[in-house]
Amino acid sequence: MMPKNRRLHPGWGVIVLFSRFADLSALSKDEAVDRLSALEARVALAERRAGIGSFRWVKGEERPDWSPGLYRILGFDPAEPNSRFGLLELAHKDDREILTTAIENVRSAPGPFFLRYRAVRPDGAERHLEISGDIETDEDGTLVAVVGIVTDITARVEAEEQLRGAMDAFRVLTEEANDLICRHDTAMNVLYCSPALTRMLGYDAADMLGHSFVKIIHDDDRQDLARAHRELLRPGTSKIITMRMHHKDGRILWIESVCRSVGDPLTGRVHEIITVSRDVSVRKAAEAEINKARETAESANRTKSRFLATMSHELRTPLNAIIGFSDMLKSELFGPLGPRYKEYSELIHESGTLLLDLINDILDMSKIEAGRFELSPEPFNAAEAVETCVRLMKQKADLQNLSIDAHMAPGTTVMADKRAVKQILLNLLSNAIKFTPRGGRITVSTARQDDSVLLSVADTGVGIPAADLPRLGKPFEQATMDSSLAKAGTGRGHAHVRTQAQLHGGDLTIDTPEGRGTTVTVLLPATQLAAVAA
Repeated sequence: MMPKNRRLHPGWGVIVLFSRFADLSALSKDEAVDRLSALEARVALAERRAGIGSFRWVKGEERPDWSPGLYRILGFDPAEPNSRFGLLELAHKDDREILTTAIENVRSAPGPFFLRYRAVRPDGAERHLEISGDIETDEDGTLVAVVGIVTDITARVEAEEQLRGAMDAFRVLTEEANDLICRHDTAMNVLYCSPALTRMLGYDAADMLGHSFVKIIHDDDRQDLARAHRELLRPGTSKIITMRMHHKDGRILWIESVCRSVGDPLTGRVHEIITVSRDVSVRKAAEAEINKARETAESANRTKSRFLATMSHELRTPLNAIIGFSDMLKSELFGPLGPRYKEYSELIHESGTLLLDLINDILDMSKIEAGRFELSPEPFNAAEAVETCVRLMKQKADLQNLSIDAHMAPGTTVMADKRAVKQILLNLLSNAIKFTPRGGRITVSTARQDDSVLLSVADTGVGIPAADLPRLGKPFEQATMDSSLAKAGTGRGHAHVRTQAQLHGGDLTIDTPEGRGTTVTVLLPATQLAAVAA
């Protein structure tokens, strides 16, 4: 037994616990003290490494003795023995009753004890402590002292709280999410599935755990799942599968599943497969309706294109005859006509020509819509096309007392479909003549801008209201509300020009200050034209 005149170090509580296993009977007093000092040093080292401390309270003494480790845990300097604070005084106010109850229990029924509570250090920091202790008795079984090991479990408690928070968040996510979240083994048997399974497919989790979803997948879609499963046996693989599943009530639902395999990429072993699934039946139904409507529209469009092509060809033959015979009458090839008959023949010729132009435009547009319009690019100077079109339209302009000026810039050789470019210019010139009052002026110009060629037709006509600009460029749309002008055209001009320009990789722009004329510019990118030629 320890000598009574030896002052015990504050670490004595732990030393007593360890000294029970040390045989000191054969040692002298000095040797025993040295042995205990060495043991004290080893215990202090163990406390620092393990993050623990100890105490020993001797019955009748006011304060317990603390080991250096307990001083550190509670935020005190071991070199300055604590004389003002005890474990009870340092207890958190909300946990003080826990410690008080434990002390009363040891006093009333001596024996081993265990408790957890919070302590507040002098610097205000809270620490979570775990105390495991026992009592010392004399030969008569009378309580002599209480010893205990104190462990700072603050980090563990905080980790547990974080884990609990993460688990709560995961639980909310899986239980409240509309999507079905599942974990599968490598054979696609279900390890876990969220409650959304019941809302989505009507089954309970117990119905699916340990089984594969294959049994409720539509027969025609099982091969798709099998192929995806083989790919998912590589770690880190992601797949999206859309398949039909049988609801518990017999309905068939479209389910989209995002799958990802989890495993070790170094060993190539997959541990499990995670799937997130949602009901896309409404989307699939909408897609089916859209596809059906698209097919109906495409069929109707093909029928329309075939009808227009057929009717255009059928109308050309009699129109050519009408134009030819009216031209003969107009030219008085077989003898003079009276003034009224000559006027009628001219009207027939003009109307027939206009109708033939319309039919040709409709035929070209039907070819474009059907994807059968082919360009025949060739190199030519855009200025030559302008001069040709101006000559063709000059007589018509003269009848309206309009002047046509041409301004050609050098270096406007392009690779394009000459017929299409002439058609663009003729359409623009025809529109300018129609909508320019008598005595007005029309200017046609070419220019080079970077890698593009610009063809512009400007007039001094009435201009176009800003509200009507969005309608231009659409088939059979006109901006003018003047019936005397609207009846002279069909509205297909700008639409045809825009389409022809876009086929060349260009576009059409309109600059029209209302009441001050209109400038229509067609941009043809030279690089694109060269690529078409290649």
